[in-house]
Amino acid sequence: MTPIQTLIAAVGKKFHAREFDKFVHDVTFPKFKSFVSGTRVEFRFPITVLVGPNGGGKSSLLHAAWGMPLKHSTSRFWFSTPVDPIENDATNQNRYWYSHYIKSIQRTVESRKISGNKRHGYWEPSRPAQREGMQAMPEKTVALALYMSPTGDRWSQVDRKSHYFNAKDQTSAFDRFFTSVPFHSLESRQDYFVKYSRKLKDVIDKDLKSCEYYGVERVAENTLLTAAQLEAVNKILQKKYKSARYISHKFYDKLAYSPSVLFETEARSYSECFAGSGELAVVNYVLALEGLNKYDLLLLDEPETSLHPGAQQRLLEHLLGIVKEKLIQVIISTHSPTFVQLLPPEALVVLEETATGVAPRLVRNPINIFQIN
Repeated sequence: MTPIQTLIAAVGKKFHAREFDKFVHDVTFPKFKSFVSGTRVEFRFPITVLVGPNGGGKSSLLHAAWGMPLKHSTSRFWFSTPVDPIENDATNQNRYWYSHYIKSIQRTVESRKISGNKRHGYWEPSRPAQREGMQAMPEKTVALALYMSPTGDRWSQVDRKSHYFNAKDQTSAFDRFFTSVPFHSLESRQDYFVKYSRKLKDVIDKDLKSCEYYGVERVAENTLLTAAQLEAVNKILQKKYKSARYISHKFYDKLAYSPSVLFETEARSYSECFAGSGELAVVNYVLALEGLNKYDLLLLDEPETSLHPGAQQRLLEHLLGIVKEKLIQVIISTHSPTFVQLLPPEALVVLEETATGVAPRLVRNPINIFQIN
């Protein structure tokens, strides 16, 4: 077997042995965005890839998943505005419910969230709705009470942490400055950049963890990648970096921290200004994945962006290793044939637009889903 096949088998074995505590097995949408009323999506493997047309509900499903855990709300991504109002009324509010596994009581339970009336439509937990297919609450016992509301009228939300990464948002300090900070001319922009890059170089050369300039703290993080982190980056990108330094700073745009990475090879050293966008993306992923805790929920929006198919394959291999070690659940919105072809069929969810809204579609041959109609 290939390394990925070996990892898939190991992850699948742990999954079927029910080692994945807090795992979300399915979600049902009685009323949510453009989904057909009553749509149910199942998650049958620790990594799920969502595939479908642009605007076909993939990111919407990620946003719902973000809001499932305790102390998380879908309103981070979806809230009512005068331009895009959310249609809510007392009898038909936007809502979804999902089932999740609780290992300590060896039971799969159902939790519901509904768009409430708090600030910007904060999503609130709700009692089960049997008319929508939810199960009635069991009798409250000492063992079950730990996972119920104080009154025992609903199951608590799944207790895990969500992490959301959109590859398009992982902008380097260089790209952010040249696309977002206004200047009257190219020359003035370049002069400003050169001036502040001197301060950045000083931080790099002196390994400064803090640097205040013009009354503004400019450095949030300045660290060399560890040997293990560097090995992962080299493996995914098939590079031979001797070192890589990650700096999160505000030298170019004092309003927001953004990353620079200084790469060193045998021949030269260079920053993200001259690196490919995929190089920075892989560093971001390796650092972020290392920071995950056991049983966390990871949501990736088009992680293939800027990555060669070979790098996508090796990123997936790295991700499977994290899943195996930390028993996290991963949901990926993607247009990548690489991810689809490498993962087992049970990892695939295809969403399509119908006359009445978005709904999942049964696919017998995953390779055909990217064919142009």
